[in-house]
Amino acid sequence: MDKPHQIVEKQLIVAILDGTYPIDSPIPNERTLSEQLGVTRPTLREALQRLSREGWLEIRHGKPTCVRNFWKKGGLGILSTLAEHAEFLPKKFILGLLDFRETMIPTIAQNAVNNDGESILSYLKRAPDPEEDSDVFTRYDWNLQRLFGELSDNPIHNLLLNDFYGLFTLFSHHYFEIRSNRADSCLFYLMLKDTIIKNPDSVHSVVKNALEKASRNWRDMEASS
Repeated sequence: MDKPHQIVEKQLIVAILDGTYPIDSPIPNERTLSEQLGVTRPTLREALQRLSREGWLEIRHGKPTCVRNFWKKGGLGILSTLAEHAEFLPKKFILGLLDFRETMIPTIAQNAVNNDGESILSYLKRAPDPEEDSDVFTRYDWNLQRLFGELSDNPIHNLLLNDFYGLFTLFSHHYFEIRSNRADSCLFYLMLKDTIIKNPDSVHSVVKNALEKASRNWRDMEASS
């Protein structure tokens, strides 16, 4: 069960995302806001401080607290929070996430294979079948990316991937509901296994090509919806 300050945080985030408190605008003062939300001022203050640390608000002493431009000035912690409010995400946000993934994951995967290709080969032997459901593919694909991060020998990779978890599962469940997308992923798993065995230096390009194909598939899904 959420604590009072956590409930207030969620209420304020929704108010920011739905435009009640637009970016760069002030929010009501503590007395007014605490009365509107039905909470004590210490509880409200705790919520405001936490939202400030995450990048949603800018608290200025002697001046009104304002909504920060979180799209430009927010930190990675905002990603996991946004995953909890998918209804407010613009379509271009997921496309931007996919583009970022195309840049990040191929390098992580190449480093992982360079360090421990055998562990990745062992995992690829358990690849799902196209007839399995989207939940199976979501878990398998996410765990493959996590394995890349763990074996890349760079702790920053794991931290970045952890922040992407909520958003990844958000769109991947929908993505893997389509059988042809599941089949494309199965083909990628086979190609990746073959590349690790025969030409491990080419893992970067194989992973990048697969992610670019996934992005095209997603755009086709969006265009037809």
